[in-house]
Order: sequence, then structure tokens, then C-alpha cells
Amino acid sequence: MDESDPLKGLIDKTLNLEFPDDEPTHIESINSLTHFPIIAKILSDKAINNNAIKPTLLKAWGLSPKTPTNVIEQNTAVFLIENETDRRNIWRQSPWSFRGNLIMIQPWFPEEALEDVNLTRIHIWVQATGLPVMFVNRKSVEIIGNNIGKFIETDLTTESHRWRKALRIRIKLAVNEPLKDHIIFDCQGKKKLVLEIMYEHLGDFCHVCGLVGHKLNSCLSKTN
Repeated sequence: MDESDPLKGLIDKTLNLEFPDDEPTHIESINSLTHFPIIAKILSDKAINNNAIKPTLLKAWGLSPKTPTNVIEQNTAVFLIENETDRRNIWRQSPWSFRGNLIMIQPWFPEEALEDVNLTRIHIWVQATGLPVMFVNRKSVEIIGNNIGKFIETDLTTESHRWRKALRIRIKLAVNEPLKDHIIFDCQGKKKLVLEIMYEHLGDFCHVCGLVGHKLNSCLSKTN
């Protein structure tokens, strides 16, 4: 293009414009809140009827059917819980499921924008089998939990709990990463120890790609 082209000259001038730094505008925060929001996201590759989600979950949580609810997007809604105790109980009892689909539950705190809420993690109980009793202790359980996800807690609280078929461990799990069905450890006196992992109340799970939220027949990985 010719350098005398007026359009090119206008573009060059626009690119060279300098703007002063934007001055921040002061806004006021809310002094008191009357509800305790919690976000529920159904992990499914299928669209769920939003009108069915609200009554089903409110009944399962023991909340009033008049509890305010806003649909954020398909398969995702925010429930405005009236008190912190109810929200904490819902959180503690997760994961929940809806028609066989796992539900991700996350509190939404007032200092967060919606985009700041992490909707890629769930709290879930897992069971690990295959660990000899001599290695069953709090430290080992934490190591196992952190190898699957991030350790939160365990119900290994008494001596009798060591003599069970499986260890129960509550972990924080990334749902956008493949799940592990086993982990391997080196233990004293054993060359290799394989622990089988089972996830409680997992819902739809694909054995090809290892992700939750869809089944084998709708997995994109199997066609690649």
C-alpha cells in the first residue's frame, strides 16, 4: 500500500495515541447479607431440565420450596440459603447427585465475583483397598489421599477402623482431570503394592477417558 494512503495514515495515528491511566471509581460494599448462596452444577454432557433441578434439590436438602433460585447457565443454578448452618450441612454432605449425574457444590462468598468461584473441584469420599493393616495409619492415609486428589479427612479414628475391607478418605478432586482407579506404592517388604480406588456416589463415569459427566457411548476420546 502507498505510504501516502490516507487510511494507513489514520491507522498509524490511532495506534500512536496515548491515553492517561484509568482512574479507579470508588464503589460501596454491602454491609449485611440476608442469604448464603451455594452454586450447584450438574456434571452432565446432556441438558438437564432447569425446572426439575430446583424442587428435587431443595427437597433433598430439606429446604423450603420457596428458597430463591437463579439459573446461571444450563445445568448450573445458585440457591440462596437462608442460614449458614444449612449451607454448611449441604457442603459437608456432598457430593450430591441428580438422576445419576454428579453435582458439584460450591459456596459463593460475597467477596467473589461469579467468575472467581472454582467450579472444577468437588469433595468426595473414596475407598482404597489392598493396604496391609501394618501400614494403616494416619500418615499413610494422608499420602494415599494426596495421590488421588487433595486429602481432607478420614474416618480412621479408632483401632477397629484399621480392620476393615477399605480405607475411607475424603478428598478434594479435580473433575476436569482423569480419575485414578488405582495407585502404586513401594512398601517395606513388598516390591510393589497396588491399591484399588473406588469413588462413592460418583455418578456417570467414562472408563475410556477417565472423566466424570458422561458415559462410554458419548465419549469423544474413543473416536480419536
